[in-house]
Amino acid sequence: MGSLYKNITGNVATKLDIRILKTEKVKTISLCNVHASDPVTVDVYIYREDKIYNNPAGGEDPTDVATWGTLDQPDPYQRDEVTGQYANGSFTPPPMLEVKYCIVKNLSIPKAVTFVLQEDELNFNANKYKLYVKLNNSDSAVDLILCTRMKRPEELVKGDFSSSSYSGGSSGGY
Repeated sequence: MGSLYKNITGNVATKLDIRILKTEKVKTISLCNVHASDPVTVDVYIYREDKIYNNPAGGEDPTDVATWGTLDQPDPYQRDEVTGQYANGSFTPPPMLEVKYCIVKNLSIPKAVTFVLQEDELNFNANKYKLYVKLNNSDSAVDLILCTRMKRPEELVKGDFSSSSYSGGSSGGY
């Protein structure tokens, strides 16, 4: 099991990059209010940006790029190597579709109290979404401990047992 420890202060959203723990599954997140006197209000959410495609084939999903390879349509996010322009003639990239899902919204944690989110509440794809924590005030403070579970043998891919990522164990091998 891997762990991530972080002191979070202020009211700016903090991204928690769990991919550095070589896992896709979060087991628990512990949020402890360490402010001297005040409760803290916490938002925990997952977020991603997707390219927006005006799908000329009439597909339902605006992020589905499967039809773009089969049509005579330029990819609007492809930048011309010579001119530096995008397909729309602009030098700035097209807008992105922002997708945000709240896990916890406006949760008030009293001073010196710890709140724990469990695995079933944290079931998301870490390769697709980024995990964020946001506090309500500039003087807010929480200590965060994020624990992940190790992958099951059937979930492992080649390279997962490199010396930098494998923490050992006494299972006796496979």
